[in-house]
Amino acid sequence: MDHYFSPSTGGFYNEAIHGARMIAETLTERQIKAGRQPKFLPNPLCRIPPDAKLISKAEWERLMAAQGEGKVIAVQVDRVVAIDPAPSTAQEQIAAIRARRDRLLAATDPMVTVPDYPIADDRRAELLAWRAALRDFPAEVEPLLPADTTNLWPPRPLWLGENGELL
Repeated sequence: MDHYFSPSTGGFYNEAIHGARMIAETLTERQIKAGRQPKFLPNPLCRIPPDAKLISKAEWERLMAAQGEGKVIAVQVDRVVAIDPAPSTAQEQIAAIRARRDRLLAATDPMVTVPDYPIADDRRAELLAWRAALRDFPAEVEPLLPADTTNLWPPRPLWLGENGELL
């Protein structure tokens, strides 16, 4: 089975799933008896992009493994290669920070907005302080970007999981 990589979509394709790129023209019985060989024509039902590059199964396996390790697949000098991703811009980083912060706040909203949520007063106070630090966090780290902010996040209460869930 042939494998392909399309730089325009950044995706992998194969003929078994996306259709053969070329198909044989239909011959009549008379043409077959006469020994005529069919011509191969582009398959109109093929969903493999025209810019897709043919790669071997071994290359496909290597590229898939590299992609799983965070590499980006690209075409360079007509070869499909795995490269390190471009560093995130400060705008992309702040957007990702805000998105994670918003998920954490949303996950803990019921703990502070539901009046009879079963949480001890000391935990509620700790949670409110952490949530306040989360709300301030993007503005505090924005001047430092682009930089690795992994270790700068406000430490979550020990009784909360990584996604803001109760442990």
